[in-house]
Amino acid sequence: MHWIVRASRALAAAAAFSVLVADVVGAQGVTTGAITGRVTDRQGQPLVDVDVEVVNRSTGYASSTRTRATGLFLVQGLEVGGPYSVRVRAIGYERWTRDDLYVRLSQATHVDAQLSAQPVELAPITLTVGRTADFTPTRQGVAVQISDTLVRRVPTLSRDFTDLLKLFSLNATGGVPGGGANGKVISLDAVKEFRVMFTPSDVRQGNFTGMLVNAVTRNGTNEFHGGATFTYRSNEDVAGFDLVGQDLRASKFDVKQYGFYVGGPIIRDRLHFFVAPEFQHRTQPATGPYYLNGQGFNSPAVELDSLTRIATFMKTNYAFDVGSTGPVDIDNPLTNLFGRVDFQIS
Repeated sequence: MHWIVRASRALAAAAAFSVLVADVVGAQGVTTGAITGRVTDRQGQPLVDVDVEVVNRSTGYASSTRTRATGLFLVQGLEVGGPYSVRVRAIGYERWTRDDLYVRLSQATHVDAQLSAQPVELAPITLTVGRTADFTPTRQGVAVQISDTLVRRVPTLSRDFTDLLKLFSLNATGGVPGGGANGKVISLDAVKEFRVMFTPSDVRQGNFTGMLVNAVTRNGTNEFHGGATFTYRSNEDVAGFDLVGQDLRASKFDVKQYGFYVGGPIIRDRLHFFVAPEFQHRTQPATGPYYLNGQGFNSPAVELDSLTRIATFMKTNYAFDVGSTGPVDIDNPLTNLFGRVDFQIS
């Protein structure tokens, strides 16, 4: 499996820094979206070298391009989400605007513009026009996309966005480093949108087998936003209620997860931040045989008297405590630190 979200193992920090530029920086996967379409006149004829500007209303970031000989345009490298506005301007035609457009992960949002003629008299000028690169496909193969609103609404048992991938038969680790020890790569509050693709034929995707999980993180906007969360599970009575059902063994089971997220502007329309730390304190019973009140569980292979003699001998002769013959609780703490800064240079 190949992961687009890069993060450290459990008890480590992850940080991401993205710089928005006109061209998409080459990477192993596609973590942005695009807006494409065709500009024509009222008779359906394509308009060439028309100015097309795309503005993200939530951040103020703007990108622009010009139409090709067929009237087509493509603006790539756009932040997932929106809302976006598309403005089309051409000499001799009325200005055209379309608002409330949203960009999806690894997909191109299609919007066509039809301009009405508006005669205008201008002095002659000389222009040097740059053209965009050739078009590239945006959807290849079978794929399932999970939008930002769905990420917020679908329940998860451990606040891990990979829980939403388990219908695709991942292994015991969930395809995540440290997943076998309940580790996760990133806080759920930091995930904006992700896409699952099976054997895509898109040449931009590579260095993986089976399927590709392409995820992007949330970003700061011109408006401050944030939130906090706390979850608790335990086999102890809380206000007279059992939170996890009837006890199967005498060991403790206790999970506390808490965190927060906040994002906003540092410099409006230019520099934004987003942070989402999350912490976990987890205690659960260890597997294997043990004795409780002189009674063996899970068929221990050694008698209790023998274990007691060994423990006494090690402590008396070597001052070494080998531990108890009773059930053992495993502590499994976890810290996820995520931060992101977005800066539009020009």
